[in-house]
Amino acid sequence: MFDEFNFDSTQGKLQQHRANLARLAEIQDELKMLVQARDRLLRDLTTLKATLETHRQAGSVIRLRAMQILNRLAKQVEEGISESQLLSSDDERLINELDASRIQLEHDVDLTERRLKIAQFEADSLAQMLEDLEDQVAEIAADLDGEEDNFLNERH
Repeated sequence: MFDEFNFDSTQGKLQQHRANLARLAEIQDELKMLVQARDRLLRDLTTLKATLETHRQAGSVIRLRAMQILNRLAKQVEEGISESQLLSSDDERLINELDASRIQLEHDVDLTERRLKIAQFEADSLAQMLEDLEDQVAEIAADLDGEEDNFLNERH
């Protein structure tokens, strides 16, 4: 009877040990997936940063060109040019182009902000998943340490 109990106990320990090792292999696969997701997220964030810088530059150009038009119009008003002659067809075209650029830029900024929010959510999710995996690894490591201690105690 003692031998059967000892055998069953050893079998149970072996099964638990195998289950722990299998779970560690699963965690390793999950970690690989998370590392790939992190790398993708870092690439996305780099692209988003470059996009935001491009938006800033485009916004600066639009503001500069608008100020140039306003300054020219102010000078013309000071010189006494009649209101009907203030805006040339080129000025109107340029103003329309600037307005279209401003609208497109606002749209692009909105899209970029949404993408940044998504990236932040993904980063938070990855951090939580990593924390969960770390907890699981710590539990399994404690189980394996306990198994090793039990094995050494049984040997002595």
